Amino acid sequence: MCKEKRITHQEEEVESGCFPPVSLPELTEEEPAFLLVGLSGGADSVALTHLLLQMGYRSRMAACHVNHLLRGEESERDMEFVQTLCQSWNLPCYCYRSDVKALAKEKKLTLEECGREERYRIFQDLARRIEEQEGKTVWIVTAHTLSDDLETVLFRFARGSGLRGLCGIPEARGRILRPLLNWSREEIERYCKEYRLRFVTDSSNLSNEYSRNKIRHIVVPALREINPSLEKTFLSTRQIFREENDFLTCCGEQEQKKRRDGTAIDVSGLEHIHPALRKRMWDCYLKEFGITPSFSVFSWLEDMLHQKRGKLMIDRTRQIVWQEERVWVEALSQPVPYFEEPLSEGLYKSKSGKVYKIQTLSITSSQSFHKVYKNLFDIFLDCDKIYGNLVIRQKKDGDRIKLPYRGCTKSLKKLFQEAGVSPEERKKRFVLADEQGVVAVEGFGASERAMCSNSTTRLIAITEKENIHHE
Repeated sequence: MCKEKRITHQEEEVESGCFPPVSLPELTEEEPAFLLVGLSGGADSVALTHLLLQMGYRSRMAACHVNHLLRGEESERDMEFVQTLCQSWNLPCYCYRSDVKALAKEKKLTLEECGREERYRIFQDLARRIEEQEGKTVWIVTAHTLSDDLETVLFRFARGSGLRGLCGIPEARGRILRPLLNWSREEIERYCKEYRLRFVTDSSNLSNEYSRNKIRHIVVPALREINPSLEKTFLSTRQIFREENDFLTCCGEQEQKKRRDGTAIDVSGLEHIHPALRKRMWDCYLKEFGITPSFSVFSWLEDMLHQKRGKLMIDRTRQIVWQEERVWVEALSQPVPYFEEPLSEGLYKSKSGKVYKIQTLSITSSQSFHKVYKNLFDIFLDCDKIYGNLVIRQKKDGDRIKLPYRGCTKSLKKLFQEAGVSPEERKKRFVLADEQGVVAVEGFGASERAMCSNSTTRLIAITEKENIHHE
């Protein structure tokens, strides 16, 4: 095996009835652990919580419920049900409310995406707090089932996926464990019936408004008509996919290690190996630098491979460099949302990661200003040359600037291109603009029309924090 598992497992079987085995970390005194189970109140999570209690984890577990405030009284009902259930089981319970609708709008995510992101954020924060209090490793346990996994794989297949995506939901990732991935929804319902467990039903799961529900209510029943043993077949298919995926990953890791020269990859002759192995090698190499490549990145690498020779590397700013040619790949990092706000005095942290001090100065305090501030890219603006209010914002299409002593006006797009600024970095650089247009650009300084001169009496100074001396 190329990678060792992070956790050790023990298998336990439910004594009553015939149910699939469950894998969970051993709770030993030498390596104490604590389980934080996500409890929505639905059949899956109620069955999981009860199962963990049956397996003897009672003294080392707690439940967490997140109310997304999406279903009004029904959401409150679910939270009250969870609280009552945990009280009857003498189980610690943490409940949180989160306005997912407002968050989704703010982050420009779907309700499904935002809800999932918010749940895991809360789970992770709570796990870290319990870890500090208890002094034990805290595992987050969720109730994903075989049926959930099948729906996930079908969804990925419909949207487009490689082999890794078709392997389904991992049983363990980081501190998250999913012990019910071999249990079908029918087995969950049978377990609840056998133990007479009450649970609540989320009405949103009954609607076909969400993509996953369409798969659950339309696609899966149609496939089950073709194959009544659909889940069982998927279970064996998933195992085949996982084994083949592990094999490809091992081969990819070996190939990239063989070609490594420090942080660079020797690409000579790489076009002659199988494309599946080549892509897995790219994947292993890029992920080492925290980069999750998209299909467009793979396509670009493949195109470059047939044009170039020599070595490819990732530099310290996570940019792909091939020989002497520097090519920027926008897909390497998360998109930067549009930003705009009025310019105000004080410290300002740019999306580029730099911190600036913004201040208004008179000629008296600025006479020796240029002797102190040596950075050519600091921004100094003559207050009398500004029209209306200044805003600090992201670049827009059509923005143009005339920099001092260059004799021409250029679009910011061309200015960035000539300076080798990546498309993603361009979205992080701030632009200062008044009512007549751009007066300054981060990394380039002030425009000719707004720059200071011998007649300047008041100026706006924007200086990078590390270049500020004590006054």
